[in-house]
Amino acid sequence: MSEKLRITIDPGHGERDNPYPAAKGFFEGTQMWRLAGFLKAELEKRGFDVATTRPKITDNPSVDSRGKSAADNGSVFMLSLHSNATADTTQTSVTGSEVFLSVKGREHKPLAEKLLTAVCRVMTHQTRGVKERTLENSPNNDWFGVIRSAANNGCTCAMLMEHGFHTNPKDAQFLTVDSNLRRLAEAEAEVIAEHFGISAEEPLTAADAVTALRAAAGLEVLSPKELKRLDLNKDGVITSADALMILRVVAGLNPEG
Repeated sequence: MSEKLRITIDPGHGERDNPYPAAKGFFEGTQMWRLAGFLKAELEKRGFDVATTRPKITDNPSVDSRGKSAADNGSVFMLSLHSNATADTTQTSVTGSEVFLSVKGREHKPLAEKLLTAVCRVMTHQTRGVKERTLENSPNNDWFGVIRSAANNGCTCAMLMEHGFHTNPKDAQFLTVDSNLRRLAEAEAEVIAEHFGISAEEPLTAADAVTALRAAAGLEVLSPKELKRLDLNKDGVITSADALMILRVVAGLNPEG
């Protein structure tokens, strides 16, 4: 892939919007922001360039600006992350995930179906289906402002995923656990990568730093694929600086120092 494909992730709502009745102290806006962070990391591992509409948890741009940003930045796909709720929060038995597809991007339904299947498998609940929802007096325009804005500005592969119901105790508890959010992120990233024909890159290890040092010293010749993978500063050669950057990545630190 000569140029990275760009994806926009939209963590729905704002930081403390939509409290979880079934999990006090948790909010849709917060948990979807956390899920977005994990999904961004998983997609970047697989070689995507990822933008998010809420880089900071306190960010809360308008739905129009969120959707428009996906079109403006050239994204091939925009996914808005949400959890659902019943109108009557005492109706706690309703469960299941669903995904809303833009009416201007119906050709992307196979991706929506696979994403939904993956989410329901991880959350171990039923699928509520791939759906469309349009404005009452404008059937060619999506009801959800974020996907309407994305599609109307050129990013027609735009979807809104409802990850269960935060009014359901089981769904809500699931969404409060980071390890569960990571599992969701991995499953969604794998589907997206497969759809766009991209495979995950192997994670860097300390052994890669040793390989980089040997290559820098002229003791090992790297294949073009290995050279591209270990050349972290992207200057076309492997040096001790790359080895140091690899060690920083392995330690969970910023490779730039």
